[in-house]
Amino acid sequence: MPRYNSTPLRNAIATLESLSYAVRDGIALRENYRKVQSLAQGTAVEQFLEEHWEPDAEEMYRIVKLAIDGDFLRCAIKAANDDNEADEHDLQYQYSVICELGYDYVKWLGGYVEFKDAQQGYKKTTPQYPGLLEFTQEFLRDKSWFGGGKFYKIEEDGFYIGGLLCAAVALMLKNRVFVTRYEQMMDLLLEEMLESKPQGLKVKERHFLRRIKIERKRAIDAVLKNGNGQTPRELQETNENIRENPQTNESDSPPLSDPMIQQATAELESLIGLDGVKNEVKKLIDFLKVQKMRRQYGLKESGQSLHYVFTGNPGTGKTTVARILGKIFHGFGALKTPNLIESDRSGLIAGYVGQTAIKTDEVIEKSLDGVLFIDEAYTLSRGGGGTGDYGQEAIDTLLKRMEDNRDRLIVVVAGYPEPMREFLRSNPGLQSRFTRFIEFEDYSVREMCLIFEKFCNDNEYHLTPLARVNAFLLFAAARSRRDETFGNARFVRNVYEMAVSKHSSRIAQLTEMTRETLSQLVGTDIPHEILSWYDPSGVDVSTSRWQFKCPGCGVISFGKAKLLGKTVQCKCGRRFAFPWWFPVIDSIRGLPPEIVEECRNRATD
Repeated sequence: MPRYNSTPLRNAIATLESLSYAVRDGIALRENYRKVQSLAQGTAVEQFLEEHWEPDAEEMYRIVKLAIDGDFLRCAIKAANDDNEADEHDLQYQYSVICELGYDYVKWLGGYVEFKDAQQGYKKTTPQYPGLLEFTQEFLRDKSWFGGGKFYKIEEDGFYIGGLLCAAVALMLKNRVFVTRYEQMMDLLLEEMLESKPQGLKVKERHFLRRIKIERKRAIDAVLKNGNGQTPRELQETNENIRENPQTNESDSPPLSDPMIQQATAELESLIGLDGVKNEVKKLIDFLKVQKMRRQYGLKESGQSLHYVFTGNPGTGKTTVARILGKIFHGFGALKTPNLIESDRSGLIAGYVGQTAIKTDEVIEKSLDGVLFIDEAYTLSRGGGGTGDYGQEAIDTLLKRMEDNRDRLIVVVAGYPEPMREFLRSNPGLQSRFTRFIEFEDYSVREMCLIFEKFCNDNEYHLTPLARVNAFLLFAAARSRRDETFGNARFVRNVYEMAVSKHSSRIAQLTEMTRETLSQLVGTDIPHEILSWYDPSGVDVSTSRWQFKCPGCGVISFGKAKLLGKTVQCKCGRRFAFPWWFPVIDSIRGLPPEIVEECRNRATD
């Protein structure tokens, strides 16, 4: 007898069991039961609890489990028969779900005898799916709270009695994870059943999937809002009160959308600088949020392209931001995974006729359901159209797959600003598909100092005041003569790695090592030789002064170089680290003119 086997379905069943235990624990005590009942006033769950509350913990588990089982089974049976054409896929799916949950009805309700007899081969003629018809017929006749007869209409909130229980307990314990797990389980059930159909979804099935999510959300929100029109602010989502099933593979569990978005936005905010980039990403989040809400209400989505063009010099965080976008797209349901595949010209173009399309197609295939990031994409169109270059073949293949897999692939192309503009102008198809742009500006001297200090802190090195002075001047020098090859954060990393190397060479011959010796970078460790033209030997910083602005009262004060990086206290009482990127330029003697100009224009960015 065929069974519908899938990891998502097994995970949903495991989540159902652990969730039932957690909800039982939430309402088992009399005081908790009264509170849950009070919070659920005006909904079917209030009456349900009045009729079924039992002080016995095991009995309460059975009641909760049957309530959530009922939600699960109603959706499975209704989804499979919604178009009155239950095909082989539908039958396998229903049979698997009922085999998992049906014996709870036999064991705990004392009915459904025909289902049990058919499963055990009691009848002479055993169908391909023994007990399936017997169970569904009795389930749809069952007028109890757990059956499919009393509340079979989707508009009735009793259709989701298990979900309402989860919502009431979530409200009482101020822990939204009960609702989140329930919704994930139900969504997974429907999507796995309908979207895995070999022939794809029919219009009626898509409508049903959308409609059932909307009705379920309305029913649960009625409890969460608790009559005051808004969900309590303190209702947070944690996993502390959920019993995890030890057999559940976390990597196979349904994704948690909200935490994924929260993680992505936290990563974005932790990036130094990039204010313009962050604003653009926040606009995208707002757009995706509205589109997700439109889906929930059954409205059409805008259909706008989500492909991006990133322009900027090297080392400005383009790849990092692309990874963050992947997580955001996944969190809002635009992509099934947060994966990012990186490629460039060498990864897409082959050396012989006919092989480029195959090679490009292989890369795109790996990227489906995620983000494809193509660095220096302009090199694809720079072959001049000669017979020895196959860049256009790669572009044509890419454009076709972007169109064929518009719901499964998001492409981000990146490169220098002007070459990328030429790249887009080279093909009308590129211009029509890439309509979103983010410009990555070069880091300021201040931001380069912050990045350098982060590298040091992350690896347990600390800088002396003179090391900070020398690093600041080196970054100002590098930025004063920058061009399109300027490395930005990559340059800062190179400086850090060379400084660590010089530090190792300096202390390797010492007979005694201390913790301070091993972790302290001094002025001579800063590698000014990384810039062949820069010679700091004539620069005098002995009388230099540096300014700071108190983050508390806003008063601007000045101090000597020996205070850089130290914790200081303002007259207002606020304590903070003395910044080392705001020099009084005239107090530093011997600086080359271009560095002086850079410091005057950029040091306080």
